[in-house]
Amino acid sequence: MLRKIRPLKRLIRLLFMNAFCNPKDYWSYYKLAIGANSLYKNSPVYLHPRNLKGHAVLCRPGTTDIGSLDDLLFYNYYLPSYSCEGPQIILDLGANVGYTTIHFAYLYPTARVIGVELDVNNFAILKENIKGLEDRICIINAAVWYKSAVVSYNDNAEDAYRVEENTSLPNDHGLSAKAVTINQLISEYSFDRIDFLKMDIEGAEKEILLTHTPDWLSYVKHIKLEYHDKSYFAPLVQVLEKYGFYCMKDTKHWAAIEAIKS
Repeated sequence: MLRKIRPLKRLIRLLFMNAFCNPKDYWSYYKLAIGANSLYKNSPVYLHPRNLKGHAVLCRPGTTDIGSLDDLLFYNYYLPSYSCEGPQIILDLGANVGYTTIHFAYLYPTARVIGVELDVNNFAILKENIKGLEDRICIINAAVWYKSAVVSYNDNAEDAYRVEENTSLPNDHGLSAKAVTINQLISEYSFDRIDFLKMDIEGAEKEILLTHTPDWLSYVKHIKLEYHDKSYFAPLVQVLEKYGFYCMKDTKHWAAIEAIKS
């Protein structure tokens, strides 16, 4: 019963928020939230969130998509909490199925958005979700790492992946992805700056920011990053401050840092 009550409360909130453009989406959301997968025969469902201007996005039953959708509808964890006026270049590292990537595109209509996602199944949904926005959103199926390589990852965690270099991670699931560096992205897209960078890369922030020199930070004006071990917080702040950022513990997410260059 509890499994149904909590989604019902969220549904009521969504109704008061007028969160969807299509009235049928409220019932679809509720069925997804209570895990009524059999009603959809495990097929993805289209929803039309109002904060995406009614843009149709897919949500897969029985996956973590519903949690990512709740982040979009209720929390907006990955949006800048502080002023980010007229960004032209936005880098979304850990784009998942694209809800936040698309939100960036609608919030900042003059921006070019680059989304990077390692998981091939997420990427397939991401590719479908950005249809109609390909002129402004570019997506890449890759992991973000400190060097060009192949990395292994697993999805044993409840709502996240764990990424490590291919040679060091026993991988019963056989999951792997090519990896790119942020410097490669800067070079490939000829960036002279990155106005806003969102980073949620499932623990790889340690290798990229703490273990190896993150000289690419000189291009970044504003960053919001999720860290996956509480012991990373102080060292991450130290590194960011070294590159001229003013750092704040994020007010929306308990394990995120927001940093802005003055």
